[in-house]
Amino acid sequence: MPITFELDRARGQLRTTVHGSVTVDDVRAHAEALVREKALGYADLIDARAAKGPGLFSGDIQQIAQLIGTLHDDFAMGPRAIVVGTNSAYGMVRMLAALASAWTTIEVFRDWDAAERWLAGSGSNRIA
Repeated sequence: MPITFELDRARGQLRTTVHGSVTVDDVRAHAEALVREKALGYADLIDARAAKGPGLFSGDIQQIAQLIGTLHDDFAMGPRAIVVGTNSAYGMVRMLAALASAWTTIEVFRDWDAAERWLAGSGSNRIA
């Protein structure tokens, strides 16, 4: 599975890791897993530095933004800090952040520590 996560309910922390090539279906399956775990509302630190091409394209990003909007109808979504390893990934996540901004906060980083600091300062670890 290209997307895995660890949930620490006691600390209210969600950590997601992306490996290799990811599709919209992978993102959808990951979102469904978070819904089943009642974890979509947790703030999430996402390590996407190991994501590999061909990667997601602009049409895929639009589909993921639509998925976020659909999920928002039924579930609150916590903020996401996504750490990327390439310029193209940075651009794609910035596009996603803009498209999904009505429903959640997504910030993109190249530096892990900066992402952790931002997420820690983004408010509570979990949205009720």
